[in-house]
Amino acid sequence: MHFHRLAPAGVAALFAASSLGAQGAHSPGTLEIGGFGQYTVQADTFGLDNPPGFGVRVGGFFTPRWQLEADFSYGQADVKDFTGPGDAPSIGYSTLAARLNYNFPLAFGTNSSLVLGAGVVRSNYKFDEDAGESFTSAYGASGLAGLRFGITPAFAIRVDAIPEYHPDPEAFNFTVRGGVSYMLLGQPAMAETDMSMAGGMRQPGTLEAGLFANFPILAGEWNLQNALGFGARAGVFMTPRWQVEGEFAYSEADVDDQNALGSNDALLTKDSYNYVVHAARLNYNIPFGTRSSFVLGLGAVRSHYEYVYNFGGSGLAGFRFALGDLAAIRADVVGNYMPEPAAFDINLRAGLSAFLGGAQPTEAPPVVATPEPTPAPVDTTTPAPVDTAVAAAPVDTTPAVDSAAIRDSLNRAAAEGARNVVLARIYFGFDRSDINDSARATLDSKVPVLQANPDMRIRIAGHADPRGSDEYNLALGQRRANAARRYLVSRGVAARRFETVSFGEERRACTEETEECYAQDRRDEFEIIVGGENITPPGGGQQPPDED
Repeated sequence: MHFHRLAPAGVAALFAASSLGAQGAHSPGTLEIGGFGQYTVQADTFGLDNPPGFGVRVGGFFTPRWQLEADFSYGQADVKDFTGPGDAPSIGYSTLAARLNYNFPLAFGTNSSLVLGAGVVRSNYKFDEDAGESFTSAYGASGLAGLRFGITPAFAIRVDAIPEYHPDPEAFNFTVRGGVSYMLLGQPAMAETDMSMAGGMRQPGTLEAGLFANFPILAGEWNLQNALGFGARAGVFMTPRWQVEGEFAYSEADVDDQNALGSNDALLTKDSYNYVVHAARLNYNIPFGTRSSFVLGLGAVRSHYEYVYNFGGSGLAGFRFALGDLAAIRADVVGNYMPEPAAFDINLRAGLSAFLGGAQPTEAPPVVATPEPTPAPVDTTTPAPVDTAVAAAPVDTTPAVDSAAIRDSLNRAAAEGARNVVLARIYFGFDRSDINDSARATLDSKVPVLQANPDMRIRIAGHADPRGSDEYNLALGQRRANAARRYLVSRGVAARRFETVSFGEERRACTEETEECYAQDRRDEFEIIVGGENITPPGGGQQPPDED
């Protein structure tokens, strides 16, 4: 490793431009699920001690760098400077936040990154029931600055600092968090031909953002009339069918029966209340038509009726009717069940969705038509007269050429050529792992040989030039090996036939410190680990298709 190159390489990696195919934190469609502990420094506005707490987060990458994320946290805070009898009242403090994050890759660890985010937050403060149950909430802006330290491609340690500003009442809270994330890696992109066979489903990583009108049919327990409202949703496709989604809905509902409110004077002073819903669901999309689908979802909901809030379960059934590649009409029926007090609300929704990002579709494998051989023309002319002198000449008894030996020699040459095709290397651009045109042609040439030899197993080894840290180059080499594997799998070769490994910068192809030499280092090498003894060239016999 060359230490004098670490700083430039780290800066280049940190501020490289974001784009699909560029090296980023994770592939589009990757889902991050995590838990964390936290400590919040409360604003004096709320008169509370600083509470510890805990929470969960979930986020989806719709490009290798951009991520949509939501989190929930909870803690118990005592009233500050309490002078009454007994212990200080305890207040439940919780937050719901949604942010858009940008991930800067770092040149250490596996898939490590600097995370910067901005979004909205709702903070809630609720006294314990023993203290008379008082409740207040505030919307505001939320920022985030953090680090994700990759331990493995699937697990990471995450540390964040989160400022929150609330304009009414005006307050500024500051929270620090530390926890663990699990990365559910995104599915490789589908070829356009596969997309058409799947009803034109969305590519992994596609972001759906939408607005809708909402009509809630509220349970009688709330004593509120049904009222038209509005809402917004955002979701990321992890695969062409599975999608994680969050939503917000709002209505202002009139009191149904003032006499039913009881003796609570605070409630009697109002004729209407805010009905607010925050929900997160996992949706499954069943395709029909072109990019249209039925949508079924299940998840959790937090319903807020201004004077009380509850957690419960949420289900969804709807359809998405595509208006093209980038827009769709969406209509849903949403059922929300609250266990305490037991209540069931129904929400009828209709609105528009827009689609952004997502993995780039892979190109369909070329269809090569094999022409039928043209038969030689038949000579129908009158045969020439036989020369009797030639016919009477002695017969040549020289041994004939051994055609079997010629065939064996040709077969060996064809097998060796097929072996060389399988072993042919592919090369990458600086700090990239996407398959370029030259690499695509080389990989395409391997497919007929692999299909003709279904027992063959291949090891793909990724390599990098020496610019950058050992850890970063190992991760980069792994991404390059995985990219070649995904490409060959997309061409119909079974995934079980490949294993991948990264050597980073440790096995250089050239030791000079020049750009020409670095270009030779940025490569994938292919090794036949099973089935290399007797290779059948393409066309050497019909073989059954690969089965995963």
